[in-house]
Amino acid sequence: MFRGGLLRIYGRGRAEKVAAFSQPTTECFHAWRKRVKYLWYHLQILQPLWPAQLKAVERDCDRLADRLGEEHDLAVLLDTPSVRELLESRSEGADLLFSAVFRERERQRRAAIPLAQRIYVENARQFVDRIEGYWLAYRPHSQFLPN
Repeated sequence: MFRGGLLRIYGRGRAEKVAAFSQPTTECFHAWRKRVKYLWYHLQILQPLWPAQLKAVERDCDRLADRLGEEHDLAVLLDTPSVRELLESRSEGADLLFSAVFRERERQRRAAIPLAQRIYVENARQFVDRIEGYWLAYRPHSQFLPN
């Protein structure tokens, strides 16, 4: 069944979330984003078990991945050769660019917090137990679904 994989993905996502906020580096936020995307993919597959409930979590995962993706794109922007060269010039424009990018990255990180709190409200075992409950409730009725 799906239990082991989902337990691992959800648990690692929770751990990466803690790492990202305790060590707010580009690498930590990017690693967390990957885990959120893995969970999102799983939820897309499992959504028919309880569409209304899982669609909300799936949507939050998608939004969180977008926030973390925007944050990462800005980090990559600062690391491009032409922008690095501009920042090294220490010009007024470079300072403005760096400040704007820094503020937007912080805004994206703050916007991720309520999404992360909703997605990762349960520990991994509780989350998987809940999804398994949906699965068990769904299975007896699946014989009536069209092929």
